[in-house]
Amino acid sequence: MTVTRASFGTLNASKVSSRGFSDTANILKKLDDGVCDYLRGASSLGLQPINVFNELYELAEECAEEGWDGENARPVTKAVFDEGFHFLKSLPLGTAVPSVSAEPDGYITFEWYHSTSRVLSVSIDSDGFLHYAAIIGPKKAYGSEPLISGIPGAIVDLIGQVKR
Repeated sequence: MTVTRASFGTLNASKVSSRGFSDTANILKKLDDGVCDYLRGASSLGLQPINVFNELYELAEECAEEGWDGENARPVTKAVFDEGFHFLKSLPLGTAVPSVSAEPDGYITFEWYHSTSRVLSVSIDSDGFLHYAAIIGPKKAYGSEPLISGIPGAIVDLIGQVKR
């Protein structure tokens, strides 16, 4: 299977959480998404560059087949891609951009690296669970959290600690 940008499209609306169900709530959600997308693309504000989204697309294309690593790696599926895309779009504005890679288990991993003593790795699976591990000086943190209505505060805090 060849993975292309066109085949992945954009984030499924069903994955975006909102507490409101009314027409007004849906309109406000679309406006909020549009404003955030505009700000993310504004390089003058130093926000998320489009390159990380392009890296995610390329990674998904390269790792779409079983055994993409020359061994027995599981493919990065559209579901994992969608969750990774949702994760990137959910990063707070102004967050440092992570590097993107694939794991042999078919997960996508985002990494923030400052030094060997300040690093955070967040892997995401097809069910939207974030599996993370961090080293911040003498402290270690790890766990799993669902990506429901945004990135859990503990992970956002860890990103900030790595990039200080």
